[in-house]
Amino acid sequence: MTGTTGGERPEVAVTPRTCVGTGVCAFYAPATFELDERGRVRIATGPGEDSAEDIGNAAEACPTQSITLSSTDER
Repeated sequence: MTGTTGGERPEVAVTPRTCVGTGVCAFYAPATFELDERGRVRIATGPGEDSAEDIGNAAEACPTQSITLSSTDER
């Protein structure tokens, strides 16, 4: 997973305007990502219980690279 180390949960940012609504992010990490009423990615409002690996898989699978991950050390 780019930008993170080990099992540390990454800082997550999304770019809804580039999202095409495949929903692959919500498939891999449903507690972290959801689609809004227009079908674009947003950060889920509930407690994020997805693993760092699941969040990384979601970001890697995004066809438009609308998900950006960074290490909590980079903040």
